[in-house]
Amino acid sequence: MEVKLLTLKGIPAAGKSSFALNLVKENPTTWVRICRDDIREMFGEYWVPQREKLVTCIEHDSIKTSLLSGYNVVVDATNLNPKTISQFKRIIKDINDSDEDIEVIYQEKLFKISLWKALWRDFRRGLKGERKVGSKVIRNFYKRYNGFICRTENGCTYNSKSETKKRDN
Repeated sequence: MEVKLLTLKGIPAAGKSSFALNLVKENPTTWVRICRDDIREMFGEYWVPQREKLVTCIEHDSIKTSLLSGYNVVVDATNLNPKTISQFKRIIKDINDSDEDIEVIYQEKLFKISLWKALWRDFRRGLKGERKVGSKVIRNFYKRYNGFICRTENGCTYNSKSETKKRDN
């Protein structure tokens, strides 16, 4: 049996959760969504740094159990850290190397968004009473991972920090 592990990659407010929720809603018997944010919310207060190892264990166990049960998994998180992706690929390798009759295929979907659009979407979340991450967090993600995210502005696509610097000078 072949199943997929789909990681969504992008800064906060890029549309990853909307995509993931629609995917599982349209395919309830074949897809499950694993979301670190939802795991954090199960514990009460959202951000407690001391609990992040526990959140990671639950996330990884949920991914592995879902894949071994024959479900496709969409991982709804920023997934921009290469260490995170290597951990997911290790889970896949462990399953594919096991005696289980399951082959896991890895896929990524990149969500491109301008900084300003992400800030606007997050602001709208706050107006609706939804949990927002805040402009500081979005700006930090954008700054830190800009080299991984292709941006399109004014008809030009920028793929790396060096190209961005050239454009800004």
